[in-house]
Amino acid sequence: MHRPPFFFLIVFAAFIGKSFSNDLPIRDGLALWLDASAEETILHDDKNKVTAWKSRVGKLTATSGKSAPLLKLNSLGGKPTLRFENGSTLSIKNVLAGKREATVFVVFRREAGKHKPWQKVLSNGTHLSGVLFDLGQNEGEMTTRILRGGFNKNVGPDLWLGTSKAGDWGGLTGDIAEILVYHRSFYVEEPLAKINAYLEKKWGFKEDQSTDWTRGGPLPKTPEHKNQRLPLSDQTNSGQWREHLEMWDEFQGEKLDHTKWWDHNPNWFGRAPARYLAREIQVKEGRLHLSMTKDSSLPHEKFYDRETYRDYSSGSLKSKKGILYGYFEIKAMAMSSAASSAWWFAGTSFARKDNSRWTIEIDVFEIGARSPKHEHAYNMNAHVFRTPTSKRHWNKGGTWKAPFKFDEAFHIYGLEWSPDFIKYYVDGALVRSMKNTHWHTPMQMIFDSETMIDWLGTPKDSDLPSTFEVEYVRAWKNSKTNPKWWETHRMHDPKNSKITRYVRKMAAQ
Repeated sequence: MHRPPFFFLIVFAAFIGKSFSNDLPIRDGLALWLDASAEETILHDDKNKVTAWKSRVGKLTATSGKSAPLLKLNSLGGKPTLRFENGSTLSIKNVLAGKREATVFVVFRREAGKHKPWQKVLSNGTHLSGVLFDLGQNEGEMTTRILRGGFNKNVGPDLWLGTSKAGDWGGLTGDIAEILVYHRSFYVEEPLAKINAYLEKKWGFKEDQSTDWTRGGPLPKTPEHKNQRLPLSDQTNSGQWREHLEMWDEFQGEKLDHTKWWDHNPNWFGRAPARYLAREIQVKEGRLHLSMTKDSSLPHEKFYDRETYRDYSSGSLKSKKGILYGYFEIKAMAMSSAASSAWWFAGTSFARKDNSRWTIEIDVFEIGARSPKHEHAYNMNAHVFRTPTSKRHWNKGGTWKAPFKFDEAFHIYGLEWSPDFIKYYVDGALVRSMKNTHWHTPMQMIFDSETMIDWLGTPKDSDLPSTFEVEYVRAWKNSKTNPKWWETHRMHDPKNSKITRYVRKMAAQ
């Protein structure tokens, strides 16, 4: 999926007695590792004022500003932290120099007391642009929690702790225990979950799951699909669902319904090295066929600054209409390769009253059916790329481990998107539920296959071409669906986009 880079995670933490520094599970791309439990990396004077904090990898060092943080021994259950207060700051020069993507993790805690609002934990720019995370209007104790986010472009070379670049939004009060910076993006939940588990184990906390749940273990007894006109998970229609025919397709006949679907993604060329081409979308035998093909005759092209497209073409199907809330269901079988089989929703919309912008995404699933160690992983996610007040990218997701392989049989997958919750279903059983905090603007439905080489690996030539098959897609609305979202929001019209012109040119060759 097309995602802006630069994720950010901040962990407010407590401590358990043993050091787990050597258990860091993801080291690929690790550029900066500041670890307060490694006291030999911290330089300080006889009053414990920290002058430098050396990275455990590479040669980078964080240096103090006019006011230095204090080294607090036995701060978190016996481990040291750096205490920021009274305007203390640190800066790290050139940690992101020349990089367009990075991922940052910060372990942070703030004790009880009356604190000033809008404190900055970490920044990459001025007081408005480049602030990766601040504490908002929270003026009290910051107990254990995990927040993830990011920055979508224009990454500067330096990082500041406890202030913005301009220095006019400082005053951080709290303890920082560990910082990880990777020169790479994490597009899915699985590697983030591994780093999260490492931090939880090392610093002795568990994320609050009260509003965020993912199934562990096999499915319970699944419902019988007696009424095909209702969602499998709601055969009694307790949700009072009504058919939404604009996104309903049984894929009968031999042609795609172009009144409902784009045969490519008019807003994105695809994930390099694979590019979306219309030839990879077919309707036949009562199903949608979405393929990934190895084709070394394709030209080597750069559609974006750093990405070279070559050797692979893949399919993407995108709805022409948007929707705001509903229930959605497909019957599908993943392709038998390490290329992804994905079903997702995405949208950039603008409020009509003030032109403010939202960019959001819900990934119902991303599956790598023949990717080693991923064959049973049902990966779910939800992203916020932009809000009217922030360009920070963050996401929440989970992975369910299925007892079956997704390319061996058809299964029924569902998503319930309401103003209150986002719920994911497999064969009519709930596998994940999360509170809907930000996904309240219209989106379009998308199917695709991508080359996610950093995560799922390169598809084997012997597995290609491979095909993601969808027997049907069905959609419903109820009283919570916003039937007139276009009165308050507008979405970008991709008609005759440069991507569409390119796809049509390639089809004519």
